[in-house]
Amino acid sequence: MDLVQRLAAPDTANAALRLPGVTAPDRLGEGSLIPQQLRLWLTTVAAHAQALVLLWAAGVTALSLRAAAGIWWIGRAARHGSTDSAWQERLSQLAARAGIRRAVLLRVTTSLASPVTAGWWRPVVLVPAALLARMPPDLLEALLAHELAHVRRHDYLINLLQNAIETLLFFHPAVWWISCRIRRERELIADHIAASKLGEPRRLALALSELERLQFSTPHLAIAANGGDLMVRIKQLVQPEVRSTGWKAVVPALILAAAGIGVLANASATADAGPGAVPKDSSAHMLFDQCSKPA
Repeated sequence: MDLVQRLAAPDTANAALRLPGVTAPDRLGEGSLIPQQLRLWLTTVAAHAQALVLLWAAGVTALSLRAAAGIWWIGRAARHGSTDSAWQERLSQLAARAGIRRAVLLRVTTSLASPVTAGWWRPVVLVPAALLARMPPDLLEALLAHELAHVRRHDYLINLLQNAIETLLFFHPAVWWISCRIRRERELIADHIAASKLGEPRRLALALSELERLQFSTPHLAIAANGGDLMVRIKQLVQPEVRSTGWKAVVPALILAAAGIGVLANASATADAGPGAVPKDSSAHMLFDQCSKPA
């Protein structure tokens, strides 16, 4: 709160104009470095800072409770799930082929409709009992290969860190947009790894098409096989497209480079003019001239 009030104070704005050898005005005039609207906005934020902090704390608390409930649910399902020796052996073979040296446990549960990966140090793959009874074994094996790709990439741990960032910065829409994009890309990467290990991308696509009919809600902290856009994932497996970043990714870099060159050129001109001098054509000089005019 003190920081916002200092930014809104006139003396803080005028201090930015006090260059070496130049005397800045004592009061914040009409030509100040901080516009009038920004000054009013900062003052309003400072006046309601306590309420804003309370709202932020309430949002963080609610999302933290949601995350804790998800972790508890996953742990409970892993502890109370039954075992299947045949599929456990099959999962261990797939893990060895994927280069996973840690032991990956398989638990059968009745509260899910899609395989889910949980845990980082001791990973567990939760498999719905309905899939064991109704899905063809080769298609279920493809889904297990997808889950093992998450285990290999430590996606569960990364997802926990991602949820922590979402909890702290829940008020920013860009955080949710980026997080959603990361989850989609994570599923596509896991599909690619699983398809390369199986050698049959079509088999994984068929398994995902079966899951499309079983849309349901899963804990946000779990890594489920039905995550992301299933149709996009199926299309990427059947007809893979090479996605290029294009010219749009170059534009921000060019803008930053141009800004950096401008700053260096301005600094060089200031150094050539001597200590304490401001180039006549610089924006700082024009701002100073404005603030130096008598009221």
